[in-house]
Amino acid sequence: MKLFYILGFGCMLAGEAGAVTANMQFLADVAGAAGVFDFNVNGQVKRMFCDQFLPNATTSPYVANVSTLDNLTGSVLAADPQALFKYQRVAILVLRAMADPSLAADVVRANRRFVDGVGPLTPGAQALYDYALAANPASFDLSGFKIYTNFTTQELTSFDTGYVQLCKVAGAGITVGTNFTFDVAGTPLTLAAGPAPGGTCAQAVELRTGTRVIVETLPIGTRLSAVSVAPESRLVSTNLGAGTATVTVAIASLTTVTFIDSIPASNFTGFLQICKVAGAGVTLGAMSSFSVAGMTVNVPAGASPFGICAPAVEVPAGTTLITETPPPGTILSGVSTVPNGLLTNTNLSASTATLTVNAGTQTIVTFINTLVQSNPLTGFVQICKVAGLGVALGSEHNFQVTGPGAAAQNITVAAGAAPGGTCGGIVTVAAGITSIVESLPSGAALGAVSTLPNGLLVSSNFASGTATVTVNAGAQTIVTFQNTFIAPVNSAIDSPYQIRYVSNLNLGDSVINITNTGAEGAGLSGGTTAGTTGAFCANVYAFSPDEQMVSCCSCPVTPNGLVSLSARQDLISNTLTPAVPTSLVVKLLATKPVGGTCTGSAATATVANLSRGLAAWATTIHVGPAGPTSTETPFSAASLSTEGGNPGDIGELNRLTQLCSFINANGAGFGVCRSCRLGGLGSGRL
Repeated sequence: MKLFYILGFGCMLAGEAGAVTANMQFLADVAGAAGVFDFNVNGQVKRMFCDQFLPNATTSPYVANVSTLDNLTGSVLAADPQALFKYQRVAILVLRAMADPSLAADVVRANRRFVDGVGPLTPGAQALYDYALAANPASFDLSGFKIYTNFTTQELTSFDTGYVQLCKVAGAGITVGTNFTFDVAGTPLTLAAGPAPGGTCAQAVELRTGTRVIVETLPIGTRLSAVSVAPESRLVSTNLGAGTATVTVAIASLTTVTFIDSIPASNFTGFLQICKVAGAGVTLGAMSSFSVAGMTVNVPAGASPFGICAPAVEVPAGTTLITETPPPGTILSGVSTVPNGLLTNTNLSASTATLTVNAGTQTIVTFINTLVQSNPLTGFVQICKVAGLGVALGSEHNFQVTGPGAAAQNITVAAGAAPGGTCGGIVTVAAGITSIVESLPSGAALGAVSTLPNGLLVSSNFASGTATVTVNAGAQTIVTFQNTFIAPVNSAIDSPYQIRYVSNLNLGDSVINITNTGAEGAGLSGGTTAGTTGAFCANVYAFSPDEQMVSCCSCPVTPNGLVSLSARQDLISNTLTPAVPTSLVVKLLATKPVGGTCTGSAATATVANLSRGLAAWATTIHVGPAGPTSTETPFSAASLSTEGGNPGDIGELNRLTQLCSFINANGAGFGVCRSCRLGGLGSGRL
């Protein structure tokens, strides 16, 4: 997540050079985190921190000028010639908070003292203040630091960030599944080598923008033989002997870096691996024969986007000619290489490709065949979808494919695991430039687009989810979309996922009141069913203190409607097990109705149908010297993990739905809490 820090009130910048205006719309505060807010900055959710924020400053878009430290040279901050000095210290402390988010609150306090000279300092903030005061800015990389200045309110500061996804291919002599260790710009990572050409990919790592270095710890007897980067232009340099690659990290974008290791070849040879993709009309498993360096290599055609690869063969270093004998009735429609840039010539009609194999390295080449077409003026498009950061495997994504002079064709593709994802059906379009538009889910951002063969991507617009590609006559273009993240669901007060506890149920009842803010829309005609415009399903999960789910259920909540639950009468009156807890953890998850109903939604919720608009409050009983008392407070928005990152970790969303599904299937009616009732409830009798 990209972090912003709101500093003291009334800090004005004057005389910035080259400032750019940013329109930032306030979203909401984060419950339970004092001074933490979320903004929508040009379509991206950004977290900001501030100890005092004027609510009236958030009622309309926050329009700010954007400056860098370079812009502060020679300028003044509220007639203060120390502007550059102060914001260098701010930038240093923001780096500390990015490395350790638990420091954020004290960083805000220390930064306000730097900028305004006022504000209380906790012991932690004082230590950070002293640290930054004594620091030498030249010892830190402060590039990419941004200052967002609004004349009537605060300054916001940040470092730009992007994403890097590392993939590992088992090259010649390397066993698939062998673990390799990396340092990704300071982030340690262990990754198992996967089969060519895509390998195995780790979860994307968020890094500051700019030039970043990835270092592999090369095992004895192993050589880094190639590095491939997508987009190709972001590869700055490689040092194969040292196991390093330097890449560019772009703002809010994904850079995919693939390392290929092999057992070293001689100084006069390299390795060549041939892969085969079954294009339009070609049967999976259809055999092609390739002639290379006096050898014959047979490869069956595999599914898009990577196909099937034959074992690597050792060939003389230098220029290598490969000639394919394709299956009858098919033609060679495209060739690409990993790393990019090693393909020197192709002759599709002759089924040949000429490429470079460097000494001691490995080149992976992929051939795509299609059926010979009766219409020589058409080609094929196939869309593949990779589940990027925060995107659930299997979630469906909709695309419109528009070829030259034709109506749009609608395609739905399920997101699959990196690096190849899942590929949809093949569509026929007129040869030329084809436009593809993804209907981005709420909060999702397109982070990367690539093509196979390489070089057919004409343009892309991540904000609008669009890409234009070249489709050659009789050939096939495979286009892979990857979304880098879904905007956090834990940030707004009407977040889909919220949590609360209730206690001392042996002394009295606790109640939960739920409403719908209308964030997903509202119609003129009202209603109380899930089919009402803007309605969501309130999925309720109740846990005993020992983490056992004791009940779950769901009910529709319509815009401006009010429903309620009683802890005693609804949540613990029909528990899965005989034991009745006297305190609970209650989790609420808002999802969009499926088919106009909320029936069973607590057991079937997915990332794709999370809904905004949830606002909820609960009462609980406290016991003090004066006896029991009841208080009411809002539910707290919380982070919802959607997929596991380690063995045995399935993510909280999957845990909630699977436990509720178990209750529905095996509880014989027990564990299903009573549904909501219309209207609000007050606290129970003490």
